[in-house]
Amino acid sequence: MANISENWFTGIIDLSHHQEQAIDWNALQEASIIAVIHKATEGRTFTDDRYHKRRQQAKDRGLLWGSYHFAGPADSDPVEQADHYLDFIGSTDGEFICFDCEKHGSYDNMLSFARHVHSRLNRYPAIYGRRLLRELMHGKEGSEVTRGVLWYDEYPPDPHIQPRQQLPDGWEDWTLWQYSDGAHGPTPRSPQQVGGDRNAFKGTAEELRQAWPFIRN
Repeated sequence: MANISENWFTGIIDLSHHQEQAIDWNALQEASIIAVIHKATEGRTFTDDRYHKRRQQAKDRGLLWGSYHFAGPADSDPVEQADHYLDFIGSTDGEFICFDCEKHGSYDNMLSFARHVHSRLNRYPAIYGRRLLRELMHGKEGSEVTRGVLWYDEYPPDPHIQPRQQLPDGWEDWTLWQYSDGAHGPTPRSPQQVGGDRNAFKGTAEELRQAWPFIRN
């Protein structure tokens, strides 16, 4: 299995309640992980019951922290979803925030969600996705949605070690790339005793620290 470019930093993982075991923070840091993105909410009512405890544990160790909201069905009110997400996570100072539309949603929902987040925080959320996101963004190059950075999802097989498919309209490049779910995609992957997905950033660890949490007003 091929390795990600040595010029890209890969010390970023994302987690959720699906990683049911206690997180081995020592193993993460030994694997050079410095940033963690965790599922916070989904739809209008679901909350990840592991979120707040892990957030505090990560911050106690000096790790960068981020969260994402998993979009609900297309008929789920986007403003209610945004309020549900922001009310649950609380303070976002220094934290990455994101709208995940890998499975559900519509373009109008995504736009309304992003606008409402901006109205409350004066910043746009990152957008995560791949196939559905390409469909939703087709022909919408100038959309307000793209004022948030792109967190792209694709697990290319060896020897392809960069996204092979066209990015969604409106973004010239990805900012974060989820390249492995732990079983597929290039290496390095997340420690087996922790699980989770592994992500790349086009830069060094120090450049990631300086850019985090990718705030765009």
